[in-house]
Amino acid sequence: MLESLISWLGNRVLRLGARIHLAIAIVALVVILADVLTYKSFEKVSGGFFDTLITLRPTASAPDARIVIIDIDEGSLSEIGKQYGRWPWPNSVFADLLKTLEKYHTNQVVFDILFSDRDVLRPQSDKLFNDAVADIGKRVLIYFPMVRLSPANDEKSKIPTGALPGARQTDNKVSPTSTMAVILPQVPAALEQGNLAFLNVYPDRDGVIRHYPFNLVHQGWKFDSYAMQIGESLAQEKTGMPNEHFLLNWRGPPFSYRYISIKDLLYAKSDDESLRKLLKGATVIIGSTAPALQDLKATPVATPFPGVEILATAVDNIANKDYIQRAPAWVSGTAASGFVIILGYLFIRAFKPDQINLIFLGMQVILIGLAWFALSYFNYFLNFSGAVTYGAAFFAIAKISTLQLLPLGREALFRKIKESKPSHALVIALAIDEVPTKNLRYFNESLIFEGQARGITLSSVLEPDDDAGVFGPSFHQSLVFAQFLSAKEANGALLGRIRAETLELILSQLDRCSPKSRVYANAINLIEVSENARNNYSTLGTDLYSAGIQSLSLARSL
Repeated sequence: MLESLISWLGNRVLRLGARIHLAIAIVALVVILADVLTYKSFEKVSGGFFDTLITLRPTASAPDARIVIIDIDEGSLSEIGKQYGRWPWPNSVFADLLKTLEKYHTNQVVFDILFSDRDVLRPQSDKLFNDAVADIGKRVLIYFPMVRLSPANDEKSKIPTGALPGARQTDNKVSPTSTMAVILPQVPAALEQGNLAFLNVYPDRDGVIRHYPFNLVHQGWKFDSYAMQIGESLAQEKTGMPNEHFLLNWRGPPFSYRYISIKDLLYAKSDDESLRKLLKGATVIIGSTAPALQDLKATPVATPFPGVEILATAVDNIANKDYIQRAPAWVSGTAASGFVIILGYLFIRAFKPDQINLIFLGMQVILIGLAWFALSYFNYFLNFSGAVTYGAAFFAIAKISTLQLLPLGREALFRKIKESKPSHALVIALAIDEVPTKNLRYFNESLIFEGQARGITLSSVLEPDDDAGVFGPSFHQSLVFAQFLSAKEANGALLGRIRAETLELILSQLDRCSPKSRVYANAINLIEVSENARNNYSTLGTDLYSAGIQSLSLARSL
């Protein structure tokens, strides 16, 4: 059963020859097309590929100088904790902070803190904070975050979606009874002012944050993200961003923005000139880098990375419209198809293995280099990881077919010769100035299958103890080949044409495989093949090889 299968496969390979690579290429192209149209893997960001490119950028855009982060760091937790105790502090601390920031003429105040619960033990503290927000909010823009809870909780919520701050209809199919599970700040003045948006940001499957949303859509209602609302305010214009997330254009490692410790601000002298210069007209984001408050995330540029600086980066990207854009999926699909087509051509045309390897490596370098260049200098992500993967897969399969399937075709050729019961062998011996010692298997397969494509049943002649590949042994820079003929082919004008075609085939393949080799003598003999010789290919090969060498020696002596 197994022998029959191998024989069948060998016959099919012999029939296809180098076209087997064409079949593999066609299958690969169909898979790529299906990927682009259905699976859409090209639209998914390859974390490792993107992260490598982002960290290899020669430079990163400078952080927007208008953004300043007020940091609740470990030092502040310790220092302010001496007066107010452990975190969370009473909201009166943030009331004092708002008054201080107004004194320094801050333009916008952004809280990266959830005020999700009332302080039942210190209600006066909540009142002081609410009064400060109501008063200062008349002159300074103050932003508070909302948090979207799991959609599974929407039915339990009593908050109408359309009643939430910033809600707007995207079409006429909005549900009037739609509700949404959210966490709102427990600050009445903040709800009245309406400067609220969703702070939600979600990591990729590997837990790394690479994207930030422009918007959030729920049952026909649309909301700007927190960064979108603040970034457009900072830019003082509507940016017209699409309804999707974007890749963050990181400004550098953690602490690339200007930071002020909250304790240094609250406990500074009454009128600090350096703080005035830093905070005047600034957009201030209040958040924490303290590990104890657990707002540290994984990002491509560093782990851990402060969550407050992720928000600052998103605001910066939107305000300056320099977030990283992704190329459409068809660009990556085209690159993958081109990669496969070029490799397929190289295998089909029987280029040297060394040449194919070099071109394969070069194409990988070119694709990765283009992706790096576009990301580094144009903030444009060419997701060529899929193209490289498809190219590598095709390369591996084509290599395996060359090493495993094509030898089956060679064995099928020997069976074909034996079964055809040839009456004669046209023996061609060549003396050349340089016998190639590399790529012997490659030469043999290209010779056999190119011959099959031309209708020429050709085999190199080997001695029984020779394992130098099917190029055959060299004897004083000599190569010997044989074409097996029927009685009809061995007679008359047909023999002359066959002889010319066979010699042209050998010389053309030799020139392709070893351009430096030059033939300076040849000998062609027609030798009768006995019935006993047909049944023993090894003995036949030895006899034909000896005959070819003897004829070549005689030709060279003349």
